[in-house]
Amino acid sequence: MRLTSIAAAVVLASASSFVAAAEPEPCTSQSCKAGSHARTFADKSDPYYACPSKELSDYITAVIGITALNLAAGTLPNVSDETGEPELSGKAKAVVDGYRSEARVHSLDEAVARCEPGANKRSVTVLNMPASPSAISAYVLDESRHKTYWLPIAHLDRQK
Repeated sequence: MRLTSIAAAVVLASASSFVAAAEPEPCTSQSCKAGSHARTFADKSDPYYACPSKELSDYITAVIGITALNLAAGTLPNVSDETGEPELSGKAKAVVDGYRSEARVHSLDEAVARCEPGANKRSVTVLNMPASPSAISAYVLDESRHKTYWLPIAHLDRQK
């Protein structure tokens, strides 16, 4: 979600080394293994939720991501009055239904109520970084709050 288009990625890739050096390094399953130190990233246009379970984090992140993709395409689908999610069909609906089922919630509102809004620039220690490249969430210890939670890997920048 941080790079909203391929064009933005091309611009960043072709930027000068000075600009590239100033950019934070996003965490991946390879660069931020368990024990790594990272910093959270969030702003009003790119929020995340800190959740007590991987399943809740994955579900909320998937819904936010699908909504962001629709907005980037210039469309906003109807929102289901039952689930609070964009009304989807086909494979996309099956994927979101699966995430909701794994999270053991009936709606996006229920999932969000079990989590808390994420904060920017929190120093965290990675406790569990799933090795799968398709993993969505990582488990971290928020050092200043002495609290653990799951959050989207895309909202972690590696601290050097």
